[in-house]
Amino acid sequence: MQLETNGKNVINKEQKTAFIIQTINEYSELYLPKLIGMDHEYLNDEEELSLRFDFEPEVGSRPFKSKIYHSIAYHATNIKMFFPEVKSFSYTIHWRGEENAAQLKLNEQKTYELLRHKQLLRDNALDEQEVSIVFSSISESDDVKKWDY
Repeated sequence: MQLETNGKNVINKEQKTAFIIQTINEYSELYLPKLIGMDHEYLNDEEELSLRFDFEPEVGSRPFKSKIYHSIAYHATNIKMFFPEVKSFSYTIHWRGEENAAQLKLNEQKTYELLRHKQLLRDNALDEQEVSIVFSSISESDDVKKWDY
């Protein structure tokens, strides 16, 4: 997307938001190959964003929460590093026809703290304790609760 300026190298809010959303969507389609959908919502002053993602994780023969949850945290961290306007995230995992197998959220506080947890995210997985540090809330279906960490 080419940003048009008014001759003074200034862009309006709509152009800026459109650019941010398009860039995040393109990145997400590459990072989450089975992305089902992405949506955004304006917060407070309409310069802050909340993002929602629906996707099906790519897994081998069986799913591991640690790897899936790590990939979600890493995805959110990369977005937050480039777009500080994003204040919260919500991820809905679809699994074998179940539309709401798990939902992970990062509220504004957890999103802010993401950048302090970069060392955790350098590893390739998150253990149970680390997951609780990164996410503000997690809800899992009975099937997902049975997945190994």
